Amino acid sequence: MSDDADDLDQELDRLVRTDPEFVQVIFGLQISVSTGMITRAMAEYQLQHLYRRKKWEARAGVAARRSAEPPTIYDHGGNSYSMDGVRPIRVSVAVANVLAVFAKRDQALLTSEIETESGYDGQAPKLMKKINRSFPGTVRFPKERDGYYVRVRPAPGR
Repeated sequence: MSDDADDLDQELDRLVRTDPEFVQVIFGLQISVSTGMITRAMAEYQLQHLYRRKKWEARAGVAARRSAEPPTIYDHGGNSYSMDGVRPIRVSVAVANVLAVFAKRDQALLTSEIETESGYDGQAPKLMKKINRSFPGTVRFPKERDGYYVRVRPAPGR
């Protein structure tokens, strides 16, 4: 089973156990069926409808949490990196050194810090643009001295 399916199952399980609306509807349907107000088939239909709505809400919740994570560049070793953790591309030694700095520090860095730690003085802005071209949307560029940021993680299974 995929991680998405596991996340969805966990979210649904949490909703079924903790959502007051779900608990109230189940209780109400049990009473309605036992007193003969509605048929069992009608109760099952209403429960399925609520379950589908809760499943949609759970899916939206999982997607919202996932989209809150910043874009990631995955390190496959050597000079190989990817955005999906599966299909790496080879980058220059300079770009690999800059990405290694972000992997090690995992924080926003000023131009001077990137240049000092990577060993490429005067080239940080150019290298950051190069990273953004190779991995679109992964570089947060500085505004008012808040620094550059790139999220770099080891590739899955590494």
